[in-house]
Amino acid sequence: YRNMAYDVKNSITVAGMDGPDNVTTLTIEPGVRLRFNFRTGMTISDSDTPGSLRVNGANGSPVLFTANSNDPSPGSWNGISLGPNSINSELNHAVVEFASTNIFLDKSLLQISDSSVRNANHSGVSISGGILSAVDSAFSKNRYGIYVYNSGSLNVTGSVISSNSSYGIYSANNSTASAQFNWWGYSSG
Repeated sequence: YRNMAYDVKNSITVAGMDGPDNVTTLTIEPGVRLRFNFRTGMTISDSDTPGSLRVNGANGSPVLFTANSNDPSPGSWNGISLGPNSINSELNHAVVEFASTNIFLDKSLLQISDSSVRNANHSGVSISGGILSAVDSAFSKNRYGIYVYNSGSLNVTGSVISSNSSYGIYSANNSTASAQFNWWGYSSG
C-alpha cells in the first residue's frame, strides 16, 4: 500500500521462486516508511534462492528505510543486504539511513536512482564483488559514501558524494570505480 508506515520488529528475508519469473520480488510503493528495530534488517536472496527488491518511490513521495527510534543514530539497524542470488533489484526515489551499513552488495547488482543514502555508521553502500549503478542520487554523512572491495565495481553519475567522514568513494582489492560528473562538496572536486 502507498504512504503506509511499518515498524519492522524482526529481520526480513526476501527469497523464493514464486514470482512469474521464478523470483520472489518485494515491491514497495511510493511513500512507504519502514522503521527497523535495533539489530534487524532486510536480506534479499539467500545462499540458494533468488530474490528481488523493487523500490518504486516517487518524486515528493520517497520510500524511507530508517531506524525505529525517536532519536536515531548511525548504526541503529543492520541495513539492506543483497546476496549473490539477488536479481534485478532497484531503488528509485528512496531514502536509506541510520544503519551500520545502509546497503551491502554481496556479488549482486543494484541500480539506484534519485535516492539518498546517508548517516550510516560505516558505509552508505558497501560492495563486495558486486556492481552498483547509481544516477542522480546522494551519498552523504557516512564514514564512507561508497566502499568497494573484492573486485566490486561501481558507476556513479550525476550524484552528490559529500560530507562523508573518511572517503566519498574508497576502492580496494582490484575494484573498479567510475564516478564522473558528480558533486563532491567543493568546486575543486
